[in-house]
Amino acid sequence: PTVYQSGDYKYILLADGTAQIIDYSGSAAELTVPDVLDGYSVSSIGDSAFYSCKSLATITLSDSVTEMGINPFAYCEQLTNIQVSPDHPVFATIDGVLFNKTEKKLVCYPYGFTATEYQVPKGIRSIGDAAFFECRSLTAITLPEGITSIGDFAFYGCDSLAGITMPEGITSIGDAAFAGCDSLTGIMLPEGLTSIGDFAFIGCSSLTAITLPEGLTSIGDEAFAGCNSLTAITLPDSITEMGINPFAYCEQLTNIQVSPNPPVFATIEGVLFNKTEKKLVCYPGGFTATEYQVPKGIRSIGDYAFYTCMSLTAITLPEGVTNIGDEAFYYCKSLTAITLPESMESIGTDAFADCPKNMQFTVVRDSYAAKWCKENGLNYTYPDALDWLND
Repeated sequence: PTVYQSGDYKYILLADGTAQIIDYSGSAAELTVPDVLDGYSVSSIGDSAFYSCKSLATITLSDSVTEMGINPFAYCEQLTNIQVSPDHPVFATIDGVLFNKTEKKLVCYPYGFTATEYQVPKGIRSIGDAAFFECRSLTAITLPEGITSIGDFAFYGCDSLAGITMPEGITSIGDAAFAGCDSLTGIMLPEGLTSIGDFAFIGCSSLTAITLPEGLTSIGDEAFAGCNSLTAITLPDSITEMGINPFAYCEQLTNIQVSPNPPVFATIEGVLFNKTEKKLVCYPGGFTATEYQVPKGIRSIGDYAFYTCMSLTAITLPEGVTNIGDEAFYYCKSLTAITLPESMESIGTDAFADCPKNMQFTVVRDSYAAKWCKENGLNYTYPDALDWLND
């Protein structure tokens, strides 16, 4: 759509002929969102429209604004006062926090608040996307009974948050919902939770314990990646979907547990596999072994499967493995030897990026792996390279 400029505002026209504010470039400390721009009624504020407006301390919404995208006021570091009319048809504030009345959703907890604790009011059903984005003063949050979902980036960067109380009934935790909450030490996820989004707890470096409830069916890409204090995790049988290595670069992780016979996932000597896909999903980053032989019968190495596994010096992939995923062995800084089978058909992007330059591949003559090594200028040899000595 065409972007129009009116003073400090950029806006677009919606299908109904009303305006949506998409950006504000002014420096006001107190601001009333206009109800009309260039003769068009302002009905909507777009995603992050006032993001990082450093001077903004007070903002008042006109009654004409009935739609709002992802927290338009995220990272407004001086913002302590959001005002709406008590007769507003859609929005309301409670103690300065902005809510959508019709959706029972918390939209924005102002970044400028300095309180250390917050209790979400009873009756609220969801935490909106980026609602508490980088609210760094908060150390504890209580969610009431009735909450069913936590949005994408909801508590992103809340780096003082050490504890959060979650009631039963929450069914989903969004993408990057707690990313970078590096003071969070432990969390018990509630019964009823079915999905954890991509990067949901990435970088929660103080997280030592987390309980995954039975009934959880999916864990997204790198959901717990970089949780460097996490030493063990138990997966419930109900999990049937898992994205790119949820436990990548968890440098203390040495124990992934599953029951003896879950439908999809299994562990062999602590390494996590997808049984139905015959795929190696995660080699725990806390393992200190120097050598590893992938079990026979495995067909693929998943994306990020060995990401930053620092101790490994040698790995053997068995005949039958056909592909290696993206960044599968990224930054395995001690890895100097790997054997690739003749069955190999594809090797992903940056599969061996930032591995030692003297790393040597053992490959079968005229195989895909041999051609790949030649094309990429890598050191390689053949299993029978020294057979001439026995002639």
